[in-house]
Amino acid sequence: MNKFKCCLLSLLVSAMVFALAGCGSTDVEETIISTVEANHISVNVTNANVKITLSKLAGEEIDVIKIIDEKNGHITSVQMSEPQVTFIWPFAEAGKEYTLTAQINAKDNYQEETVTFKVENEMESLINISEDYVNSVISLIAKSNQRLIKIDTPYSTISTVFEKAKIENPKLIISLYSGKHYKSSAKDSVLVGSLTGDFKNKSILDPYKNGFDVIANASAMGLTPALVNEKLSAKQTYFAVAQVQFSLPGSPAGVVHTANGFYSNDTIYTPIDEKDLPETKTASDTLGGEK
Repeated sequence: MNKFKCCLLSLLVSAMVFALAGCGSTDVEETIISTVEANHISVNVTNANVKITLSKLAGEEIDVIKIIDEKNGHITSVQMSEPQVTFIWPFAEAGKEYTLTAQINAKDNYQEETVTFKVENEMESLINISEDYVNSVISLIAKSNQRLIKIDTPYSTISTVFEKAKIENPKLIISLYSGKHYKSSAKDSVLVGSLTGDFKNKSILDPYKNGFDVIANASAMGLTPALVNEKLSAKQTYFAVAQVQFSLPGSPAGVVHTANGFYSNDTIYTPIDEKDLPETKTASDTLGGEK
């Protein structure tokens, strides 16, 4: 019996050593190919992925740092609850060069830092932005006292963007802006409101197939019909953009990614007379998502 126990113990110890060696091998195999850095942001391109480390310097009070990929439209928002936060940036594609801007929101000031790097190796992209996705269409339609958002893109087209990645907490966000998007700067538009829904719900796009009235359903954006009409009337044109926001398993809490979206055309906004505004629907009656 003692011999059996000794053999069993020996096997268990061997198994633990093998398991530990196997766990350690993942780190050994991941080789850093190149590094770029600024004061608050460091980017390591490895043979497996692109890792970003954001840092708070001693004495700095920074709540949030946003990573903006302006060329491709990707955004990552990071809650700086720790002095350093490291995470995988999921939008990297083999052979492409990226310029990322860190927007640093400190307590007493705002600053930006920019880093540029190239993905030299053949890593597999986690996010697959297809041509069908980029060419998806949002239509803005004026019909009597209705202002409709219509989306013909099927759920499957959007979901294929994320088929290679195990994403968590995905949300579809449809944002409405007063102003213009085409050949514009950030000053050319103002966010009116957003419709947010659970992207795991495969029927999330159903309310938009025949047109979703953003005036009658203003409460879905936490607004009133009169206020939406007023905000959209502030500029000559308006537009909408649909995006998916998500997290990656294993990422630190507070790291949220938003993939580049697809847009409507800049559309002339025709104001609605106050007497013609529809009655306000309660949030529970709306179909466009949750506030």
